[in-house]
Amino acid sequence: MVSRLKRGGNGRPDMAQYFIEEYENTAATKTKKDRDLHLSGTAVTAVVAGSDTTRAVLIGIWWFLSKYPEHARKLQAEVDGIDPSDANALAALPHLNGVVNEALRLVPPVMTGGNRITGPNGMVVDDVLIPPGVKVTCPKYVLHRMESMWVQPNEFIPERWYSRPELIHDKRAFAPFSTGARYCLGKNMAMNGLRLVVTILLQDYNVSFAPGYDEETLWRDMRDQVTCQPGAVHCVFRPRKSLG
Repeated sequence: MVSRLKRGGNGRPDMAQYFIEEYENTAATKTKKDRDLHLSGTAVTAVVAGSDTTRAVLIGIWWFLSKYPEHARKLQAEVDGIDPSDANALAALPHLNGVVNEALRLVPPVMTGGNRITGPNGMVVDDVLIPPGVKVTCPKYVLHRMESMWVQPNEFIPERWYSRPELIHDKRAFAPFSTGARYCLGKNMAMNGLRLVVTILLQDYNVSFAPGYDEETLWRDMRDQVTCQPGAVHCVFRPRKSLG
């Protein structure tokens, strides 16, 4: 980021350009120390938000496909012959999107999310008054597993996203990228990346748990540390055919 700041603009705006413009535009109102701190913090946040989150979901995807190989085979039948670089083609594949969405539901990249403080009049939720000045949050891990919102909420059923909509009581309960005006700006990039990685690997490899791996490790060692930190997953990727 420092070298990008020194280099300045190149006529083609990128994500860093917005950070740098804010840095420069606040020169009259903030000290250099404060601006440097804000810039570095924003850069770190962008890196974590763009990599740590998709990492967690991919770990979940490989766990589910190893646990339920019938879904891996169904995915392979769907993605074979598809150009992985064609984002529109991947976005149109129902089972691929079902697998990604179901992994996002059960292993949400941000398990809790940020909180808010109720205003001076408090707020009423489901006929319950929450007093003024109270911190409130809606943990995605809990929301995504509520029986009032999902049928068989703890089960991995990708078909609920395309051929079995009756398994979703209220799709508004699905919010891995948050919702409203401040939802994740990187949603489309993340979805494209997840679909791409899964497609490329499944076109060439079969996946299974490594011998001796304890399947419960993912859940037993999972931590909520701003982003989801799943327990270790040990998988073996075996070529489906000669790659030479």
